Amino acid sequence: MHPTIYSCFLFMLSLLSFNLSSQDVFQKFYGTPQNDEGYSLLKLSDGNLLLACATTQNNSSNRDILLIKIDDQGNEIWSTKCGGANDDFPRAVIQTSDLGLAVVGSTYSFGFGGEDVFLVKLGSNGNVQWSKTYGGFNEERGFSLQQTIDGGFIIGGTTQTNSNGNADVFFVKTNASGVVEWSRSMGGGSSDNCFDIKPTSDGGFIFTGAQASYGTGPWDYWLVKITASGNLSWAKAYGGFGEEHSRIVHEANDGGFIIMGHTTSWGAGGWDILMIKTDENGNEQWSKVFGGSANEFAGDFAATGDAYYMATFSESYGNGRDFLVMKIDNNGNLIWGRNIGFVGNDILPFGSQGSIIEYDSESLYMIGKVDAGQLGGSDIFLLKIGKDGNSSCGFENVAPQSFTPTVTTVSLNIGIDDNNSFQNSNFQNSSLVLLSEDICPPPIADFTPSDTIICEGECIAFLDHSLNDPDSWVWNFQGGIPSFSLYQNPVGICFNESGVYEIQLFVSNAYGSDTISTTIEVLASPQINLGADTVLCTGDSLTIAVNDPATTFWEWSTGETAASITISTPGTYWVQAFNGLCSAEDAITIGFEEPIAYLGPDQSICEGGSITLSSSQNGATYLWQDGSVDPTYEASEEGWYFVEVRVGECYDIDSMFLSVNPLPVVDLGPDTMICPNTTLILDVFTEEATYLWSDASLNPSLQVSLPGVYSVEVDLNGCTAEDEIEVKVIPAIPPIDIGADSVLCLGFEMMLNANAQFVDQYIWSNGEFGNSTVVSETGSYFVVAANECETINSNIVHVTFKDCNCYFWMPNVFSPNYDGINDEFSPFSDCEVLKYKLNIFNRWGDFVFESTDVRLGWDGTFRGESANIGVYTYFIEATLFRNGVQEKINMEGDVTLIR
Repeated sequence: MHPTIYSCFLFMLSLLSFNLSSQDVFQKFYGTPQNDEGYSLLKLSDGNLLLACATTQNNSSNRDILLIKIDDQGNEIWSTKCGGANDDFPRAVIQTSDLGLAVVGSTYSFGFGGEDVFLVKLGSNGNVQWSKTYGGFNEERGFSLQQTIDGGFIIGGTTQTNSNGNADVFFVKTNASGVVEWSRSMGGGSSDNCFDIKPTSDGGFIFTGAQASYGTGPWDYWLVKITASGNLSWAKAYGGFGEEHSRIVHEANDGGFIIMGHTTSWGAGGWDILMIKTDENGNEQWSKVFGGSANEFAGDFAATGDAYYMATFSESYGNGRDFLVMKIDNNGNLIWGRNIGFVGNDILPFGSQGSIIEYDSESLYMIGKVDAGQLGGSDIFLLKIGKDGNSSCGFENVAPQSFTPTVTTVSLNIGIDDNNSFQNSNFQNSSLVLLSEDICPPPIADFTPSDTIICEGECIAFLDHSLNDPDSWVWNFQGGIPSFSLYQNPVGICFNESGVYEIQLFVSNAYGSDTISTTIEVLASPQINLGADTVLCTGDSLTIAVNDPATTFWEWSTGETAASITISTPGTYWVQAFNGLCSAEDAITIGFEEPIAYLGPDQSICEGGSITLSSSQNGATYLWQDGSVDPTYEASEEGWYFVEVRVGECYDIDSMFLSVNPLPVVDLGPDTMICPNTTLILDVFTEEATYLWSDASLNPSLQVSLPGVYSVEVDLNGCTAEDEIEVKVIPAIPPIDIGADSVLCLGFEMMLNANAQFVDQYIWSNGEFGNSTVVSETGSYFVVAANECETINSNIVHVTFKDCNCYFWMPNVFSPNYDGINDEFSPFSDCEVLKYKLNIFNRWGDFVFESTDVRLGWDGTFRGESANIGVYTYFIEATLFRNGVQEKINMEGDVTLIR
């Protein structure tokens, strides 16, 4: 089953009775193993279709023009590819008055700079007759193409070479050979585009596109009418507060125009489809917006007289971006909507002239691109859809919301400039292998039975070979058990009576059904019965026979091939009797009341093990060598063992000898540690033993130098013993830091510590042992640490002892008269001051001075002037280093300021 359209099958099961053949709708992929895109469709005069596409086959990431001619069922008639060394792709295709073809699009392979417009003229067989390129030094794009009544061509597009703003509309009118007769550019100070141009019934042309130079919003639709010679007749802009981008215009039956594009000014959310109907002068008659909760983008629409069929793509329904086809009536009312999609994105090309066309009174065709195609890369997607919305498969009925917007219409006065256009091109045909795949074909029924001639009572299986992915199977088994099945490949269908029976298979999917039947023959089997199981006495015999005269060959379990055999020994006897192709089997069990004692051959076990001896027989009694009477005996010691088995008056005796083999002795010793870069020999040698170490080595010894758990299994005469040992490597002693250089007061002591891992012994430079030492004298100290593998030295610490007595006091008077004597109020101290804060207040409590530097005293000023003579209060918080320790002090007092 096609993986991308599986979900549609479940939906379509309820529609199996609908006759799809009346419309003959289908879906197809076309393409190559590389990326391919569908751009435009054209119905030819012979009733066939022309697909204008692009392909990257044999051209890396750059596209070439790909033209495919198909019949109305999607079968390829011919295909051709043309292009240059760089990116070339089509946007529109028309059939010319000589029944040939003309294609317009963009080229990077030829031209005059960047992107240019190309026009390629081809014969009816797809061969290039001539090609032209039009453009300037900047970017030009060709979107739309029409043939004029004089046999020439008019191309509508966009130019950046000859523009009043960022981009302007660009028209080229040529003769029948592509030679430019005149060209025009139209636009304002921003970006203005022509995406579609159509001839009008008065001999002129109408074009539309997105423009940003005029209107009410940042981007608006515009509709411009020009004469056959390229002169402006009138121009209108349509829009709202958001963005409007028109894509396609068609002349209506009443001489007015229908424009389609997308908008953000109105709708259900994001971008939505906007249709505007005008009269012949561009005056709005009605407007409609269609969309879902996410984005919808316009492609093209087919105007059929009684309705409009819109080809769009949507993010509101399905998976990613899907195709959305809608039908509206002549007043803009939605009739139906169909979402059609695959895994990944499914889109219509930018500039979608001819992406949907009317084929006949019942059907339309649509072309696009599917990212998740089945031919390699992206694929061209062709849809033949009925005007009732039937699209064969993979569609979902959707109901986009409909709105009636209030569109603002503005009449425009735009400038027109004559342009010079240039011609140069060399498009060439090349061949390619085009692939195609039907997406939704009806099934073709086919199957095989596992056998066509069987015997009564046999069961067979049936294997489905049906083509085109059926999703339901109905089997009818005449004479079979069961008589029907809904499985794809039924098994275990049994036939118990002879005869000829018909087997029928009916398959279906959402696109049709098919049936096929065949017969099988069931043959009669032989009738045999050997009788019931029986018991004989020792010395008796029994003759058993096949009693069906129709049998012609017999095969007994004894190897005999006669119709009967005589039995004199106990056992189960079977026969297979044949009457030609078929056979039957039966069996009979004959018992004898003869006890059989059997302990088997002599055996051996390993030390510490045991075995269970048994000689069981239904209805028997037992007597072992030690007098026990159990049916089994547990033996663990070396020696002879006997058993007597008795049934009635009959008995039998058997014996066996049991040997006990010793276990090997395996001892790797206790877990141990070794020094780095040394080895340890593990040896478990035992005479005539085999060895298996944990590293898979087979030697009696193992040399190890790395840490780990090592194990060995020793096998001696089939008896095994194991042992393991963990070997650790003594780690290196880490660097030892016994502290920093220190200064202490006389009379104090200092403890130096040298704790470290993996050390067995410490020896200090003062001759002491242990992981610490106490020092009280000035000197340099270090420690030597050692274990059985290495010795290292610590850092050296210099310890100094000094006299630590000092003083700290404050004066009670000072005279800041700048005579150099007692001019500042500050402490007198020979102590080391670690922290310091001085605050001074006057007698009214006003804050006068503050210092956190013991060297900075009060100079007797307050707010920039000399303070008054009098008494002031001070507060000091300080930390001193005195007598070998840090000492915190708090002082308060009075100081008298004099002059």
